[in-house]
Amino acid sequence: MRETKLHIPMTTATGETIGIVGILAQIALPPHNPQEHEPHPMYTSRSTTAPIERERLHPAHAQHRSDISNDPSSSSSRSQTTSMNLDDDADTMQRLRNKDQAFKRRGYPIYPIDKRDTRGLKIAIILHGVLAHKDQIYHKQLARALPVDSFRFDFRANGETPGTWSMGNLADDVEDLVAVVDYLRTKLEYTVEIVIGHSRGGLDGFAWFAKHCPDALPPSLRVPFFVGLSARFNMANIHERDPAYLSAFAKEGFFRWQARVAGQDKELHVYPEQVEQFAAWPTREIALAFPYNTDVLLIHGTADKSVPASDVASYGNILSGVHRRPGSCSIKLIDHADHLFRGFYPQVVEAIVEWLRERSELTKMGLSAAAIRDRDTLGLARFNPTHLQQGRSGPQMWDNNLAAGNARGPAQAAPPWMDTPAAGAGVAGQLPPGHASDSPYARYLSAAVATAPSAPDVRSRAQPDVEQTDASEEIGIDAWPAGHPLARSRSSPSSTPPPASVAGTASRTRTKAHL
Repeated sequence: MRETKLHIPMTTATGETIGIVGILAQIALPPHNPQEHEPHPMYTSRSTTAPIERERLHPAHAQHRSDISNDPSSSSSRSQTTSMNLDDDADTMQRLRNKDQAFKRRGYPIYPIDKRDTRGLKIAIILHGVLAHKDQIYHKQLARALPVDSFRFDFRANGETPGTWSMGNLADDVEDLVAVVDYLRTKLEYTVEIVIGHSRGGLDGFAWFAKHCPDALPPSLRVPFFVGLSARFNMANIHERDPAYLSAFAKEGFFRWQARVAGQDKELHVYPEQVEQFAAWPTREIALAFPYNTDVLLIHGTADKSVPASDVASYGNILSGVHRRPGSCSIKLIDHADHLFRGFYPQVVEAIVEWLRERSELTKMGLSAAAIRDRDTLGLARFNPTHLQQGRSGPQMWDNNLAAGNARGPAQAAPPWMDTPAAGAGVAGQLPPGHASDSPYARYLSAAVATAPSAPDVRSRAQPDVEQTDASEEIGIDAWPAGHPLARSRSSPSSTPPPASVAGTASRTRTKAHL
């Protein structure tokens, strides 16, 4: 896996220009070979990193460079052979080891990205929690295990990204995420496939989906998968910390929050208005506005003392309600795991990867959010549910530039797996055996259309009704999202309501989240 540091420029709402720092992990490419490139000054800027620099240039280790920035624990054994004068000074050696570990955590190379290695590929975005950083807890392990490329970054005022930190202003985090998504899509031409957020990052992810990834977007811009870990629902529970806050507020006007982040001691100030702003964050309204065409996995530890496990049940009740797609929300509880899943990183990574594997199988059957996106993007005639590959080369590479694809003629734009019957050919059953349109899936679709002539066209989901239901109101049968099999058309008063058998079947098969 190749890991490269990126600086994404953005201008904040206050007019401040900052650079968001993150790591792009490309799973199909080998690690950077330092002998092939001019080393960045980062590698030689610290005198305490001489052991790392010496190993980096050693030919015997050039082919194993992936361990340099990903295995901080091995620095102690390496540093013992680099200095005979310091071996007797335990304090000095420990200080050097700590600095080496911090350097390795930050010492990713900075090289230009070749868009030929990114264009049209799928990517996951990983979001850290409060007072954390891009390499927090299980994030590096997750980047190695994901089936797609990934980008993990520091929110402003965290890690290496500059800026002003505020406990209550989650809107700043969402603004950072908007800039990251825009950069990955426009500059590197990635297709954002998954967003994974831990704790506060989960709150940011929910808010970004609700506001910036609604179902009204063009299908090609939908993000089909979201994973939220240890996300808080009952925001007012933050007042449980009031005994510690109030005495500090009365004495100094703010609370001194002291924490150790990425090997560095930090002190941040929490003000009363920030606590109130945090407590007022509208998680319920955001969950109700979560896009219909996105599948969700919620992960929580049963021993979480920061955010109780009951919060994941609150999210699950909303995201598995009658207004949602059946089976679109899943919950995974990890026994004995705390808020940071310490000691349970492999279980967290396995849960995410296994869920994505299940979604992949559902996509092949045309049932997942990714299948719905692809079907709405391409149209029913061009949709092939088995086309869910990372697509790194050849005709399977996903073309994310829809405008360029539409500009070409239908014959040139059609991918090799598209059903292309000859002129004058009828439905699949009238085609010669062995033709692409005579596949079992094509016959299934033609049979479904023949037996259900009043079923709504799935392509109508690309243009949902303009009328929206207030998220704070109870959602009834007339409020099904546009394109849902139970949705009634608001544009035609004479529309025929769905047969009772269809509604009954949907009711019986609707999957609830299980705790």
